[in-house]
Amino acid sequence: MKIRDRLRHLRLKGLSLSQIADQLAPARRDFAPVGLGPAAPAAAAPADPNRPLKVLVVDDEEEVRNSVSEFLESQGYDAVEIADGEEALAKCFTEKPDLLLLDLRLPRVDGYQVCQTLKGNPITSVIPIIMISALNSTSQKIKGIECGADDYIEKPFDLEELAARIKMVLRRSRAAVN
Repeated sequence: MKIRDRLRHLRLKGLSLSQIADQLAPARRDFAPVGLGPAAPAAAAPADPNRPLKVLVVDDEEEVRNSVSEFLESQGYDAVEIADGEEALAKCFTEKPDLLLLDLRLPRVDGYQVCQTLKGNPITSVIPIIMISALNSTSQKIKGIECGADDYIEKPFDLEELAARIKMVLRRSRAAVN
């Protein structure tokens, strides 16, 4: 059964997001983004150090997803577009992202819940998360950071600033692991 199907099945059983993450974790014990966590088991093929860094762009606004993804790809990243929180959780187990750009207002599962679930799971807790949102009150920013986000950027944002923040967050996460 695909992880997305299992996720839907577990949600129908009424499990919390953290319980769902615990249920999905055994299927992805080998998860470790390149340079951001313990090495994969010896039997696994070594990761290609020359592959582009994978960034999941999670936003319910198609125009935002498209423009950010297009820009990131022009900067040498592999951008994967996602429109809702439930799919974001599933993709974090299947796509092995190096970073997550996460909007707060998402269908099915909001950005806060996605962030808390990922940061609360030992397999996905190493994924750096930058929250992007039009919700720019101080309390919203604090809530995002308390959920485990590594950075928070307000919409509308400059794409060059976003690129600089991505580099900063990736640099910090690598330094924390080493």
